[in-house]
Amino acid sequence: MKSDNEGVVYSVNCGGRSNDPLVCGIRDLLNSPHWEATLTSISGRSNGVADRLAHKAHSFTSFDLCQFDYPPENCTSLQIM
Repeated sequence: MKSDNEGVVYSVNCGGRSNDPLVCGIRDLLNSPHWEATLTSISGRSNGVADRLAHKAHSFTSFDLCQFDYPPENCTSLQIM
């Protein structure tokens, strides 16, 4: 998994003890013998499409999956690296 929030990545991977349930849950998944996973940093610019898709999803009224035949308008102006 990749995140553009370096503070969260550091907190999960290198931080000390935490009482935050989200941090603890992510650590549990990363350390589980049932999963092969890592959490790394990605630049905000490189993560632009995912960020815009997440913002688009907030406008949906349903949790049903949505398939796009074409990129949503809020993603077409991004320059892919």
